[in-house]
Amino acid sequence: MYLAGFGLFVAVGIAVFLTLTNAYPTRPQALSAPSLVTILALSPPSLLSAFVIDAETGTSSFYFVWLFIALINAGLYAAVGARIVRYFGRHG
Repeated sequence: MYLAGFGLFVAVGIAVFLTLTNAYPTRPQALSAPSLVTILALSPPSLLSAFVIDAETGTSSFYFVWLFIALINAGLYAAVGARIVRYFGRHG
């Protein structure tokens, strides 16, 4: 359950970063390569934002898209956490 909260926090942090840097929805090349790799590694569902090119930073559609991404990311982190707990519960 803690990992689900962390996944939500990560996605919200990415959305705040994109809002503060005004780097959304510009070309991915506008962000540095380490930034893109970090975003994709910490939040794989953030790839879904590539399909929503009309969501400009600061609009309600931007926040709706990132809310959806944050919920998917939280579910992904929760599933991975449950799998880790289940694995170490049997083998620990």
